[in-house]
Amino acid sequence: MRTQLAEVEIFRPLPDDALEALAMRGKRHRYTAGKVLMRQGDPSETMHVLLTGRVRVEREQSPEGKVLLAELGANEVVGEIGVLDHAPRSATVTAIEATETLELHATALAVVLIQYPAVAAILLRTLSRRLRGADDLVEQLARESH
Repeated sequence: MRTQLAEVEIFRPLPDDALEALAMRGKRHRYTAGKVLMRQGDPSETMHVLLTGRVRVEREQSPEGKVLLAELGANEVVGEIGVLDHAPRSATVTAIEATETLELHATALAVVLIQYPAVAAILLRTLSRRLRGADDLVEQLARESH
């Protein structure tokens, strides 16, 4: 598990012992295609590291229905926003193929961020990329509605 976590961008700065400790604090899950990992509006206490498979991240937007925000795969994280701000989930995440994850509680991530500030910097870059992607999506939807 330690070597799998080392492949995840936000955890690359961690030394082997920290990766091992993080892996031990996590809980492995397997999801079949169509199973929900997290649902929009639910409490945000954990995030998932995608070890294998792919997921779809969608936001419910009435009356438009669902808006696809992203598709993510192995070595990416999902649910990090809620873990950081403790607000309800902003989107629903569904497996689109067999997917295995490592679920990490907010306290485990907080310890890593305190001990290894480089992880926080990478996490901020990840969040910035996703925010820019959301901005692009809003612009595209605005153009399509006119």
